[in-house]
Amino acid sequence: YEIPKRDWSSDVCSSDLQIVKTEKDPAVRQTAIRSLGNMKTEATGKALVDLYSAETDKDVKKTVISSLGNQNNVEGLIAIAGKEDTIELKAEIVRRLVDLAPKNKAAADFLINLLK
Repeated sequence: YEIPKRDWSSDVCSSDLQIVKTEKDPAVRQTAIRSLGNMKTEATGKALVDLYSAETDKDVKKTVISSLGNQNNVEGLIAIAGKEDTIELKAEIVRRLVDLAPKNKAAADFLINLLK
């Protein structure tokens, strides 16, 4: 008897996305976002960017920024930077991009353009 293979990461991703989209408690949403941030960028990067755009809670947005940074997801960080108006959150995004810039040309180019 062979045990059928199952893509657990896909199941976890779907479950976490559902929690983030439906849960009212910001702390629970943050835990689910951290879990998404620990997955591969290909699986969750776009979802995190979309979640950021729909989110209103500042602390939850910070968790998304942190998760994108943990994924080294420069494209995601740049995408949300362009949509963010709050100086505190924009500064947090820039901090993450500064950490990634030495190894990522897109991050470095974005930061150079900010200085112009």
